[in-house]
Parts: sequence; C-alpha cells; structure tokens
Amino acid sequence: MRASFSSPDVPLTVVHRDRKLLPTLTSKGIVDRLAVLMSGEGTMKLLGVTAMHNGTGEALAAAVFNLVEEWNLTNHLHCMSFDTTVSNTRLFSGACVLLEN
Repeated sequence: MRASFSSPDVPLTVVHRDRKLLPTLTSKGIVDRLAVLMSGEGTMKLLGVTAMHNGTGEALAAAVFNLVEEWNLTNHLHCMSFDTTVSNTRLFSGACVLLEN
C-alpha cells in the first residue's frame, strides 16, 4: 500500500499533526498519541498514529519525520499545520523549527 501511494505523482504538500491523550487498549491508563496526515489537491492520507513517550519538540519532530520518511513522502512536504503549543513553536527547539532544518 505504501509503495503505491508514494509515487512521484502524489500531490501531497501539507503535513498535519495533533496530539491527544487517549485510553490505552490494554490497561486503564492513558497514552499520548500523535496523529500525522498529509494532504493536498483533494487527497488526504493518514500516515500513522504514534504513541509519544514524551512531548518535547525533538520527539514530535522525529515522530513526524519518521512517518513521512517511511511513506517516501519527504520530497512532497512543503508546509505544516499544527496547534500553537510550546512544543511546536519554541524558537530553537520546537517541532516546527526542527522539521524545517
């Protein structure tokens, strides 16, 4: 499925990400989950929903980059959509800044 979706003709340009605290599937605890999607020109693809062990900008950037890279969509990434929490927008260590670099 990934191979058929990651062709050079895929018009995806925007990566969207958001975190939510959700109940775990195996216990009564909660887990921090990061959903990552890419969209553009009428197409949208859920790349994955990852469990986050910490919410630092570095961890968020690594999780997003790994999913985009797994789908071979790195060259299709032109802009980002995210909420304005500190982990995303911190001047030198926010996920947005780290992904841009």
